[in-house]
Amino acid sequence: MPIYAENIHQLNDTTMRATLYPNQPFDLAWAVKFIDDSGAVDQLDEINVEKATLRRPLRVRDVVFITEIGPADDDTAVTLTVQAADDQPAADETMLNAIADRYNRRFFMDVDMDAVKKALSADDYGKELIKDFWPLRPANYAGPWEALLKSLVHAQIFPSFAASLDQTLREQYGERVVFDGEPLRYWPRPIELAFAIEEDLRAFKFSRQKADYLVNISRTVLDDPKTYDFDAMREIPGPDAVKQLTTLRGVGAWTSQNVAMRGLPHTDVFIDEKATRKAIAPYYSRNDDMNKREVAAAVERFAPYRTFACYYTYMQHFGV
Repeated sequence: MPIYAENIHQLNDTTMRATLYPNQPFDLAWAVKFIDDSGAVDQLDEINVEKATLRRPLRVRDVVFITEIGPADDDTAVTLTVQAADDQPAADETMLNAIADRYNRRFFMDVDMDAVKKALSADDYGKELIKDFWPLRPANYAGPWEALLKSLVHAQIFPSFAASLDQTLREQYGERVVFDGEPLRYWPRPIELAFAIEEDLRAFKFSRQKADYLVNISRTVLDDPKTYDFDAMREIPGPDAVKQLTTLRGVGAWTSQNVAMRGLPHTDVFIDEKATRKAIAPYYSRNDDMNKREVAAAVERFAPYRTFACYYTYMQHFGV
């Protein structure tokens, strides 16, 4: 069932507070720490592991709000605080529910963990994952567009340089929004990057290839919104969502799987990379490696929750 904003209160002219009730069991403190440990963050995330809070701006329906999720007095609930920009009215119930849905997706709040347990119990490897990690709910990136931008910008460069490019992208092309008198730059939308000049991006130290991908992907998403409707991609089978993302210029197998699993986020995607192949190979192969076809066949039994098998695999073998 969808996760709706309940017990809505207006704190002041710009700020609303509501309560969300995730499907149980749900451990917000663990999920917030997981985001921090796994790197599913960007420069706009402010994480307080000790207080179990996540604060960040979010753009929903082309309006940017400052949002924060944190613990509630009721252990089965979490609080959601939403602040409008200085020149905007407070969020209404429709906007609150749109923001609640973004957090629902980021934390898999609506997933039936009993169904996950049943799916992953299909073989001995899945049962081992269940024993070690169920009913933990891994957490994801803030959204698919944010995940796609980060995947493209960060590919094959040092983290410090990637952070510098992230900041440049926001400052040069992102929407400027003011909260409590302080300006903030959000990630640029496709409409903003579609009109970027590739030579300008290169002058900002983006490689020729990255400049090409950023501009062309933005134009493609704008020109064909039906094919590249991220909300719709979440409702189709996971492998089909991966295939759609792969049709974007510069988006290969790993990027499409990463965005589908951690950005949409989809519940039925398994990232096929060297690390996951090596991790599961002892359970499914006489060799110490597997090919693409063998990986797909091995993890198909965990559908429609291959994402949880993948996340739990990372957690078991790599600590995140």
